[in-house]
Amino acid sequence: MIEDYILQMFQEDPRRPNVVYSIIIGRNTVSNIYWGMRYNLLDYFGMDPQFSNMLFRENIVKLQKNKLLDENEVGVKLTSLGLERKKKLKKSLYQVKYPKLMNQYRLNEWSETLTLAIQVISELSFTNRHYYPIMTSELTKFNIKRWLSNNVKEKLVSQVHSELELFIKELDTNAELIFMNKLIGHQLNGLTNKQLAIELTLSEIETDLIYRDTMNYFASWIEQQEQSVFKELVQLIRNKGIISESAQDTMKFINAGLSVNNIARKRQLKKSTINEHLLELAMFDDKFPYQLFLTSELVGILTKIIGGNIDQYSFQEIQEKIPEIDFFDYRLYQIYRSKNG
Repeated sequence: MIEDYILQMFQEDPRRPNVVYSIIIGRNTVSNIYWGMRYNLLDYFGMDPQFSNMLFRENIVKLQKNKLLDENEVGVKLTSLGLERKKKLKKSLYQVKYPKLMNQYRLNEWSETLTLAIQVISELSFTNRHYYPIMTSELTKFNIKRWLSNNVKEKLVSQVHSELELFIKELDTNAELIFMNKLIGHQLNGLTNKQLAIELTLSEIETDLIYRDTMNYFASWIEQQEQSVFKELVQLIRNKGIISESAQDTMKFINAGLSVNNIARKRQLKKSTINEHLLELAMFDDKFPYQLFLTSELVGILTKIIGGNIDQYSFQEIQEKIPEIDFFDYRLYQIYRSKNG
């Protein structure tokens, strides 16, 4: 079943397996992000940070043996059988509903935090102080203790109950059953993915994906509420975003009117590092000021040479035609074309 999900990350055009794997685990480099954008897979960036590279490779080999994927010197692509299989899977396999939320929250921490919070509240509702809390990190325990002290305990039980009731109304049957049955309460152990998969006649990976999807949606739902008893907890597990803090700092200097050379001097960084920040920003910021770095003349020349397919030429081939161009200009142009056609 894992191979079915891996298959969906490939197309008829070759894709590099290393890049696809790096996107799944959220390996944040400018090159990975660029190709993730070109492959239209950035929504899935960091969807499973613990996914095994060996398991990924084994499934690529399995898909090749089954004639669903083919590999050439450029990368791995779907065969005609693979394309047919992919179309069928889209109708039968669980499709992630909220891919854009996949990298916004630290899911493992969120799952641990919510599970402990619900267990504590459940035992509190039965005035039971003699129970074994689930195994969690010391940080999670500290966060839950602080959360409890920041709220009126007598009100927490009804507040948590009301919010959960309100949230599960938004879910379909499978999502509700998986979400609620993974929780732990008074004399109630949560079910494993395997147990839930058997009960719902799903695969374990589908059960896990539904759980991840629902947990991310719950965190987002909490943030959208005017008031939520869980808001304090969600703020603790929210990622700052894919864009690095250093790149964000560079953008502040750009907005202040500084040149790349001046920023490099001021920040005591290499010019190439500042250029990497700018490429990173361009890939995620729809309002990126391309005009500050790409002249209309260069855009015109590159468009004339490259035409419709911006991946058909390597940088070396372009440099033979335009000796004065540097890699930053070429990559920024590719990003610009990817976003603006």
